[in-house]
Amino acid sequence: MHAEMDIYHGHCSTGGGRRPGSRRRSRSASHRRSRRHRASRSRSSRRTAGILLWSALSLVTAGYITFLGLTAWRHPTPKRDTPPVAADVGLSAGSRHGEARAIEALVTNIQSLVERHGEAQKALDMASALINDNQLGSAAARLEALLASGMRFNPIRIQLARIYLLQKRFDESARLLMDVLATQPDTDAARLLLARVLLEAHHWKPALTVTKWILAKDPYNSEAHDLAACAYIGMKQPGWAIPHLRKLVTLLRDDPDVSGRLAEAYMMLEEYDEAVAILSDLLQENSRDASLYYRLAVCLLHTGQEQRAAEVLARASERFGRSFVASWIHSREFAAVRDHPLFRKLVEEPAGNNPPRP
Repeated sequence: MHAEMDIYHGHCSTGGGRRPGSRRRSRSASHRRSRRHRASRSRSSRRTAGILLWSALSLVTAGYITFLGLTAWRHPTPKRDTPPVAADVGLSAGSRHGEARAIEALVTNIQSLVERHGEAQKALDMASALINDNQLGSAAARLEALLASGMRFNPIRIQLARIYLLQKRFDESARLLMDVLATQPDTDAARLLLARVLLEAHHWKPALTVTKWILAKDPYNSEAHDLAACAYIGMKQPGWAIPHLRKLVTLLRDDPDVSGRLAEAYMMLEEYDEAVAILSDLLQENSRDASLYYRLAVCLLHTGQEQRAAEVLARASERFGRSFVASWIHSREFAAVRDHPLFRKLVEEPAGNNPPRP
């Protein structure tokens, strides 16, 4: 038998069924009272929480509005004076009128500049024609008149500087080019021409400074390397010229004169083996250049190769005639071997027996 507990009234009964003749007490009334009690307490709690939430929001809103009011009272926004509409319209119309006049003036100035540039170009073309006719004085006079009239275009200065260079007026040419570079320092034509003018005037160090300036921007400028090598050779510093000449050989592969200049620089340094290698290659490519025979023979003598030197001179004798080669052997470079049997034979035999090849 299991005991049953009446959870509402605390009565406990044994057995699963109701005794005969007994009556079960109704629980519906007490159950309803308990449910109503619990629901009433829940509604009361929710109502209290809602009241507290709305009170808090009201306080926050009121505080924010108060803050805005105090801020506006302490820092009032200044009023802006609104100009009359008529004045605005007048000012706008005047501004537009002034802008239109400025644009018209700009167009006029541009048209004048274009016309003057056209006149300058015609004058430059005329000067070029006069230069080709070797009328340097007339060409210079035309360009000088343009500069005096206020037409100070840099192309006019550069062309006049070229004429002054041809006339060997080096100082005047350099002055014009310095004027160009003062306003347009990146003008390569002016910088290269200035370096050439300074070289012609034998101002080696200033010329070298200009070439370094050019090469700092354009390390593959062949003309600048050429001028730098000339400056170092002029300063009797062939060792510094050789890197520029070697660069030129790379840049100008089809120009044998550059290799010849490189060989001469090695000869100045008395590095004759280097010169022999270069001159031998050049002679294979161009057997009609008499100077190559001469320089190669000299270098071979300095390296102690008298037999090869004599063979080179014999080949030159066959091509250019013995009298031509005899003049070389009588020069100072061959004084030490002039009495050598190989070279004496080249000198003593009559030139008529070996006519030059056609």
